[in-house]
Amino acid sequence: MEVALGPVEQASTRWRALQPLDLATLEPGSFSLLPLLYERLRDAVPDDPQLPRLFGTYRSVWYRNQLLLDRLALLLPLLRERARVEPLLVGGTSALLRWYPRLGLRPVPQLDLIVEPETAAEAVKVSTYAGWRAAAETRSSTVLRDESRRVLVVHHGVPPQVAGPLGETASKILRGHALELGDSEGTPLVLDAADELLFACAMGARTVPVQTCQWLLDVHQVLHSPEAPPADALLERARRLHLVAHVRATVRYLAEIIDDEVVHEYAAAFADARIGQRERVAFALAGVGEGRGARTAQVLAVYLQTTADDPPLRAVARLPRHLQERWEVASLAGVPFVALQKTLGRLGPQTRRSEPDRNRSASS
Repeated sequence: MEVALGPVEQASTRWRALQPLDLATLEPGSFSLLPLLYERLRDAVPDDPQLPRLFGTYRSVWYRNQLLLDRLALLLPLLRERARVEPLLVGGTSALLRWYPRLGLRPVPQLDLIVEPETAAEAVKVSTYAGWRAAAETRSSTVLRDESRRVLVVHHGVPPQVAGPLGETASKILRGHALELGDSEGTPLVLDAADELLFACAMGARTVPVQTCQWLLDVHQVLHSPEAPPADALLERARRLHLVAHVRATVRYLAEIIDDEVVHEYAAAFADARIGQRERVAFALAGVGEGRGARTAQVLAVYLQTTADDPPLRAVARLPRHLQERWEVASLAGVPFVALQKTLGRLGPQTRRSEPDRNRSASS
């Protein structure tokens, strides 16, 4: 990351200090760095023997992204005409179109669309007319695939990790800030820069089955774009959604990795920001290591964030009912047993449905 995002004049020295480095042995979460690494090394170390392999990755990413964008351009008009919905394009595809100058610089594993909960069923139905088939469903999203195994995620409203205490009103607020990408085929509706940053931090700064640094790269790109929001404006929006801890940890980590004035400015603005106790606990739970108890920690993290504005006693009193609905337990009396089973890692079939909810969007 230091080579790909750090000062250009230091890229050659830092890259050579890493040698010998076999790109094939890098952890899966580092794949998103390779296209940016290729572009940096192409100019800094043009004779490096690993450039051909990096170029191959870049070309593969470009090709796959082009095919995915073609599918998006076909789907958006269909949703508007047949389902009468205007979806919000979020996640990797939005980041690619806005913050990366070339299609080969950002791997996009899936399309992410947000629609209103009451129109989600119709949106999914109309998506099947464009060749998508439902593959999985959770309380807050439907995952579809096409014949080439490309993935489309239709979110039933704003993901709770992003909406926080705003709940269903978050969609109206985000759409009020949204804008159209007139220079992109299909003219998708996307989040503004501040909301895109919050979305990336909320969905990225949590435990997922396959760890990735892609969200850190996206945040870096947004902060260095002409559309980057002022630090104080970003802080104000983060407070409203109780995402201050997420953003602060993100910009602090980036500031430690790269010596960059822009990132340091944001890190300084968030350094002394007040964070409530529930938000601190929610953020800590969201990062619990993969293993026993991680899934339960994720559920509790989202609950603490979404009830951050509620009186503490009310939030505690409503927790058992929330867990019953979230885990689809027949009765309140069965909630402690299911919680124990999850903690011990022995999950019954009825409790596995939440996995795509965590994995698909976070990895985008």
